[in-house]
Amino acid sequence: MDFKKNYNNKTKSNFPKLGKCMCCFGLSEDTSAKVCSISIALYLIYSLIKSVEVSVFFSLIYGATLISTLFLIIGLFKSKLSFMTQFIYVYLVYLILKTSSIIIICLGVFFYEKKGGFDEMLQEHNIAFSENKVAFNIGLIYGLFVSYFPLIFEVYFYLVNGSYIESIEKTLEQKLLTDVENDFTNIV
Repeated sequence: MDFKKNYNNKTKSNFPKLGKCMCCFGLSEDTSAKVCSISIALYLIYSLIKSVEVSVFFSLIYGATLISTLFLIIGLFKSKLSFMTQFIYVYLVYLILKTSSIIIICLGVFFYEKKGGFDEMLQEHNIAFSENKVAFNIGLIYGLFVSYFPLIFEVYFYLVNGSYIESIEKTLEQKLLTDVENDFTNIV
């Protein structure tokens, strides 16, 4: 019987096959996933410490994502698929919430600036606001870039690890199908 052939035609990939992280070009795919996951965990620890000062909501988000990433790291080192698959869902929710908050903040800054809110704020603090708003606008653009750059890297990290987890899942399923097929042929 050709279980594997029929099964392979029905499986669908949710992530693009990206290979290893481009930051770890000299490492194997397995080591690359571990190094990038540890790096992201350190970034999340830093973000969690900084978010405690700002918002309880963001602290909870970073905390839950950090715990999920730690389970991913344990799963990568111990080869536990159940520890790895949870990461796909938790990190996706994190990315959606982070993207939404950045968009809301950008829209808030844009509308606040359009209403002249920054002019009033600077006048209240007796700060001279030049006629040329170029410097101010450059500062806003820089702030947006600083906000989006980590997000872009995190989306890339999510896609690379999702692809890696999916490849491990397919490898384990292939092994299971081979074992079942061998057991079936031994019985017959």
